[in-house]
Amino acid sequence: MGRLIIGEGFEVTITTTGSKMVVQDQDGGKLAISSSTMIFDSGSASETKMVNDGNKGIKFFPKGAVFPTVISSSGIIFEKGSSKERAMEAREDGIRMISGSGAGRTKLFKMKDDGTTETKGATSQSIVNFEGALSASGYVKCKNFFMGHNYGFAPYGIIAHSDIVPSETITGDAATKFVLAFHPNATNTMVNTGPNGSLSFMEGGTVKIKMDHDGGLQIGGPGSTSVATSKALKAGHKLEVEGHITSSGKLIIGATTQSSAEITVEGDISGSGTGSFGNLSLDNIPTSDPGVAGRLWRSGTDLKISIG
Repeated sequence: MGRLIIGEGFEVTITTTGSKMVVQDQDGGKLAISSSTMIFDSGSASETKMVNDGNKGIKFFPKGAVFPTVISSSGIIFEKGSSKERAMEAREDGIRMISGSGAGRTKLFKMKDDGTTETKGATSQSIVNFEGALSASGYVKCKNFFMGHNYGFAPYGIIAHSDIVPSETITGDAATKFVLAFHPNATNTMVNTGPNGSLSFMEGGTVKIKMDHDGGLQIGGPGSTSVATSKALKAGHKLEVEGHITSSGKLIIGATTQSSAEITVEGDISGSGTGSFGNLSLDNIPTSDPGVAGRLWRSGTDLKISIG
């Protein structure tokens, strides 16, 4: 063991024990090294350096590294080239991750002191990818989308537009302008259109079924026939179908009992079986022979069938 004593009052001693060197201050003061660069040389071709870069902070060049890791008062910077920095900065309101340098710096991720986080990027591409399960005790929110809980419609879980329901804080519109709501015990699941809205089911971009805000239901025809381009529901109508209606049992329209049911038809009625009517009203029956075999027409008070 060797020892080097510096100072008249034995202020500093340097002791070597073969495997290590110990620098010790005897008075409990500071050890100041007046140099801009410290080199830790293990005798190999590469060495580890620590450089004091003034206001920029302290740069650490690990063994064999080309670009340094910088520690400064604002945080930690992982340099990968002049324009490829990755920084973790400590700010007054939290910690954030930065990509790039200078004017091209982009804030990728920010963790605030209140526990919330922000994730942003220069493009619309996904920045955070998950493989496996993702769980959260709060809500999920992104552009134009909210999924979670709102105290304005407890205890339902809801999906809504983020402009309408921005958080869990009580929102009056949460109970009336949600898109999908589901009860925690699965007793009730609701699809909602909001006041004066409509609910549409599409096939290949074509609206095939549409329910309007008055509860009326329109069903589109075959092929590319779209409800959206067809005529609107008439006042008082609750069901309009473009195409055929097939029933394997009784079809009751306009009443809750068969005896008081009414059917109003604009167009033709055709059938291959038999039918019975308690009351039959033919308001628009022709008063002259239509010249079509099987068509009904009226001559005065006589009901006739055309033979074509």
